[in-house]
Amino acid sequence: MKSLAKYIVFILVALNSMGSISVLSDQKSSLMLEKLVVSLVIDTSGSMASTDPTRLRETAANIFIDLLSPEDNLGVITFNTQTVEVIPMQQVGSTANKGLIKSTLAPSLNAAGDTHYQAALQAASNQLSAYTASDVRKVIIFLTDGVPDPNPALRNNPGYMDQYMNSMWATVSEIGLKQYPVYSVGFGAVNQDILNRISADTQGSAQFISDPGELAVTFFNVLSSLKNRRSFLASNLELAGEQALEFDFDTYTSQITMVFANAAQPLSVSLVPPEGKSINENVVVQTTDRYTLVTMNQATNELSGKWTLKANGAGLVRAFGDKDLFLKAWVTKPQANTQQPVNEPMEISVQLTGEVNEKAVVEALVIKNGTPELNSIILEEYDGVYMGIFDKPDVQGTYEIAVTVKEDENLITSTNSKVTVRELPVLKTDFFADKAIHKLGDSMTVTGYLEMRGNKITASQDISISTFSLLLKYADGTEELLPLVDNQDPASGDIKSGDGTFTVKQSFVKEGQTQAALLVQGIYKGENFIIDKALGSYEVVQPGTILVNVGNSSIYGVAGSKLTIPMTLISTSKVREIVTLSVDTSIGMIDSPTITIEPEQTIDKEITLTLVSELENTPYQFVIEAINEDPLTAVETGVISLELEVITKSQLRMMNIRENLPIYIGLLGLIIGLPLIIMLIGIFLYSILVKPNIIVRGMLLYHKKNEELVDGAVKEIPIRNKRKNKVSISFNENNAAADFYINGSQYKYDIVLENEYEFGKWRFIAGYRALAKKVNRPKFVLYTTQPGIFEFKNEVMTKKELFDKDAFESGGYVFQYYAEKHMSKDKQQGKDLLEGRM
Repeated sequence: MKSLAKYIVFILVALNSMGSISVLSDQKSSLMLEKLVVSLVIDTSGSMASTDPTRLRETAANIFIDLLSPEDNLGVITFNTQTVEVIPMQQVGSTANKGLIKSTLAPSLNAAGDTHYQAALQAASNQLSAYTASDVRKVIIFLTDGVPDPNPALRNNPGYMDQYMNSMWATVSEIGLKQYPVYSVGFGAVNQDILNRISADTQGSAQFISDPGELAVTFFNVLSSLKNRRSFLASNLELAGEQALEFDFDTYTSQITMVFANAAQPLSVSLVPPEGKSINENVVVQTTDRYTLVTMNQATNELSGKWTLKANGAGLVRAFGDKDLFLKAWVTKPQANTQQPVNEPMEISVQLTGEVNEKAVVEALVIKNGTPELNSIILEEYDGVYMGIFDKPDVQGTYEIAVTVKEDENLITSTNSKVTVRELPVLKTDFFADKAIHKLGDSMTVTGYLEMRGNKITASQDISISTFSLLLKYADGTEELLPLVDNQDPASGDIKSGDGTFTVKQSFVKEGQTQAALLVQGIYKGENFIIDKALGSYEVVQPGTILVNVGNSSIYGVAGSKLTIPMTLISTSKVREIVTLSVDTSIGMIDSPTITIEPEQTIDKEITLTLVSELENTPYQFVIEAINEDPLTAVETGVISLELEVITKSQLRMMNIRENLPIYIGLLGLIIGLPLIIMLIGIFLYSILVKPNIIVRGMLLYHKKNEELVDGAVKEIPIRNKRKNKVSISFNENNAAADFYINGSQYKYDIVLENEYEFGKWRFIAGYRALAKKVNRPKFVLYTTQPGIFEFKNEVMTKKELFDKDAFESGGYVFQYYAEKHMSKDKQQGKDLLEGRM
């Protein structure tokens, strides 16, 4: 029963999550996209002069810029008392453009002024919101060495600072609702609680370092995490000359990136390829005063093998590197750095990018507070997403989801994601957008509520909801936040205030695909929380139209009877439509007046109209009105004018006969003509299949008996030329009916060669029998008329079946017959035989 319950939970969660699945398979989740839009926010307050006197922040920023992909976008904001957009959001592009960005940034990193967190975060939020391209991942990287201190003269004024912090937290809340994660990097005299909350409220992460020399490594790791790369090098090298590092460029890796940061002394880096390999244009080493960047790319396996890197220099060098794999696994649910409710089944979704073997096995191992579960979860593939359920989030703490992809037990790729499980309410909604289609100009009410231990939350001292929002991400890259309320606001569609159900009326105002999510921010037992629920994607389309046509505008019928009206309905709407037809009740009533039309369908339908019995025998003018259930989709020709002629039953019969007369004539012609056609076809078949096989064929040779056989004595009777089934050869010169005459005989009878064939009563039937290969075999016979006889093999006969090469005597002559198949090759042989030369 426990396994069955687990299976049912998995199916229900999978079905409710199909909206997000469709987004992942069709457009890719923003979490999975490697195309980044980064707003890099750098603190340049006066304290930086002491915490980072050697401007390692500049080195770290430069390394970060060099590591970005050409298709990424970057904007840089510096802040102290004032906030400055040093680098407007732009595509990173080429190496030359990266150099231009770095040279523009360098003079703007001088330390001066105070620390205005709120203005900097607001500027970063605005910079990301202004970038409207779709299919990108927007993030903020926030570097600071201090605490919020916009005005030192008022830092000890509680009222001023409370107001300022409330304003800052409101900005952070807005960033969280926009789903722009903030990755905070703090050092020096930072307040870790503030940076932790900024990152937690935006589903980012915070890192703290004690030495600004770690900034480069930290930036490298943040970008490696965002790009889902695998770290393989992280060490401090104490150089005193040359030192060698070996590393493996395996066949699963597409790119290797390594950075060597040297604070003081110059550094020389060289590479030694594996045996049989060479260094090509895809191996690049870039050297600056403070760091060396090595990038290596392979399309298949042209660089694979054991490499050696030689670093030559002096002093401390920080070395770090990662690998970009051909195949990557992305944990899309639960999203990293999110909060999950304890004791609620946790859905795990993994998307693979790159070529995936159908034998690939995707597993997820959950690690609770550092302790792995005994068994991993085998994820099942649904529409390109690998899914599973972890049903034991039964303790609070940090959960790591470690994902591996294997082929034949070989590890191909892996990834992990960390979330926080704590006591939290569960977000519920009755709205799921999964592949739904809505019309432009339409609207609907979206509701949501929170549950705790299965009970709907209406009011609680432990829970305070600060925002309940619907986040819409449009196809053009713009976003919209719609607040849900619980205040009985008619404009929002909320029915009752304080019942715990939050409501918003959503209008569909932009055509195209839209991704939707619900987000709730609040405080539970003194701790902030943010809960989000992906609702999937829906499409907004033009309403379309419905065209209604009637085949004939003039109809007739008998009062009280039913008549049919042929009608064609053409819909250009992309959703199902319901059209209702009506007529004046004084004329009649339409049976089944409701017609359902599927998206973009054309249907032909016969409408049945029952006429009222009180109608007089006279013409009537009336209309059929077609009304669509959804007024957004207009019915063209919605009012159809018809003319009805009411007639008597006898008139109806006559009109039916007149209308159907061509059909009746056609049937009569078919009844009469069909047998004739059958006979003609049978006769034709007889003429081509039967008759050619029953005519007398072959060759008949003869000579006078007991006469000296000299050349020319043997003659041929061309029996085949007659093309008859019966050929007569007469010794009677007065028999005009004979086909051939042989003179010189004292006898007066005929020799007859006949191809006997049983035709049956009808020859056309023989034609069909021949077509079906059910024919009687023809019988070729020889006989004489009275008083004639012939001798065959010393036996006197008057009739026999004649076969190839039969020889017989009659009327004082010797005859030999050759069938047609032997005629050409045996003609001379036959003459030779009869003339005694064989």
